Amino acid sequence: MKFVSSRLSVAALTIVLVMGCLVVGSTPAEAAEFSVFGSYMDSDDLNDAPGLGFRVAFFEQIQLQITASWYDKFDGLVVVPSGPVQIAGATPVVVPIDLIPIDVGGAYYFDEDATGAYLGAGLSYFMLDSSLGNTNTDNELGFYAQIGYQSGGGFFGELVYRLAQGEVEGVPVVGPERFRTVKYDLNAIAVSVGWRF
Repeated sequence: MKFVSSRLSVAALTIVLVMGCLVVGSTPAEAAEFSVFGSYMDSDDLNDAPGLGFRVAFFEQIQLQITASWYDKFDGLVVVPSGPVQIAGATPVVVPIDLIPIDVGGAYYFDEDATGAYLGAGLSYFMLDSSLGNTNTDNELGFYAQIGYQSGGGFFGELVYRLAQGEVEGVPVVGPERFRTVKYDLNAIAVSVGWRF
């Protein structure tokens, strides 16, 4: 599925955040914990981008976590145009991409009260949007692993590694191909700092 514009990416995150706020108001405090955070992700093929996110977690020492993040306009996938032979002097094509990973997984806290160091892992669903012309970017499924530290006062910091592969269809290039389908790695490390309430 392809988002028609980056505005739709913003709208999707807004819906997630609004739904999260509604859940906050309707769920007993002892049943779930909620977090907001800022993040910075560095990807192998897409360079880097800042982001924001929201998480809801259930249970204490062993948690079920659902996390939605939004990363705006990675510097882009750089495609070097080529035909049957490399085209001398061809200008690389930069494909800017928005990314919304939705993570569902578990986390284990070494302290029973869900503070201190923790480890986690799970599945990531990558909602992707390219704003270059008529390119089509499919959503992808991948994996993630995390390590972090939760203070007793609410602040937390974590490192998340995500692993997946994606592709962009219809990338315009110079030469006999005219358009190309480009595969790329979504392997990325994200550093996040936030507040649990």
